[in-house]
Amino acid sequence: MDPLPQYAEFETLEEVPRSEEQKDTVIFHKSSSSHGAGVVVPYPLPPTYTSSPSESRARCPPTHTFTLNSDLSVRLTSHAARDDSTPIFHNGSTISGTVELVVKSGLLSTLDSVTVSGRVDIPFNLEFPKSCDIWGKPAAPPPSLRVPGFLYSFDYELVCTVKFKPLNLSSDLVIPVRYLPRKEAGAPSPARALAYAGRSRIPGPLADPTGWKSHSIELDVRAFGVRDARVTCTVLDLLSTHSAFTVVLTRRTRTDSIDQDTCDVVGRGRSWVIVEEESIPFTRHLDGEMRLSPQLLQSFSYSPQFSLEYRVDMRIDAPGISMSTPSNQTGWLFQAPVDITSLRARDSPLPISYAPALRVGETVQPLHTSPADPSPKIYFGISGE
Repeated sequence: MDPLPQYAEFETLEEVPRSEEQKDTVIFHKSSSSHGAGVVVPYPLPPTYTSSPSESRARCPPTHTFTLNSDLSVRLTSHAARDDSTPIFHNGSTISGTVELVVKSGLLSTLDSVTVSGRVDIPFNLEFPKSCDIWGKPAAPPPSLRVPGFLYSFDYELVCTVKFKPLNLSSDLVIPVRYLPRKEAGAPSPARALAYAGRSRIPGPLADPTGWKSHSIELDVRAFGVRDARVTCTVLDLLSTHSAFTVVLTRRTRTDSIDQDTCDVVGRGRSWVIVEEESIPFTRHLDGEMRLSPQLLQSFSYSPQFSLEYRVDMRIDAPGISMSTPSNQTGWLFQAPVDITSLRARDSPLPISYAPALRVGETVQPLHTSPADPSPKIYFGISGE
């Protein structure tokens, strides 16, 4: 299998998300069948820790200062992590700050008998716009976006203009800002919420059908190039290893011109074999999880001309197993669209990680630069016989 492409964000998101701002978790569940060979010990859940509130959650918002020739300064607060970073605002945010203007002696000396000098501070409050006009129709403002190799971008600037009417002069201070709207994830099923709260294993698709999006797949495969076989009850020992399946999160930008579409792999899943209390004969079950970078932008659509979409892709990479159907030899088993959000469901337990420690020889390929902690997660599950 060719290595997955490395991905680096054009601009590092410097905001540290609070606990209520963490992205939701998606879960996958795998299951395959065999002749019952091999006993697998399930991985225990990680222990519960009680941590003291971090300083970053209780800190005051940073104050950014921007200056033009020492005569004009603008100070404003934002949701960014540091005062030396680009100001960040969300949907519903209010841009609050102060304009500081210094008038020096001699600035208006061209006017007879006029000597003006001093300093004035002008406070301001601006509500971030909830809509913008596109081709005569209102639309929600898109988030700030710059994708490597992509010709289009969405940028926002705060412009402060000072005019000196007697001299017909003006000064402009342009401040780049980042707009990152946030939407809330859907509430988990009651059974999954109960598992999160009790730190117990998430119930599978049979026990909790409303908590899963299931895909049933039956494939013709060739074992070691010798014979064709159904996946059911065949070579499942090969399919029951953590490296037998590749599950990735793919991000795609769509435009009205197909030549400008881009596609990136932005997340990779891990899987592990589990033992069911009442296991079905000739069946294997694997659970999995995908950890996402907090730098990921949430899914959005801006008019019919542009959209940012995500999907979960899966294929078989077990050694000695190949697809018998030519159309499936290099393709993915399924591609399921998913929605990435910035906020977890309100009044729901915080999703937890179930992934075991890295095994010997197992690595997690970094797909983003400078990820912030805590990272959000996607849980996934695959089932088969």
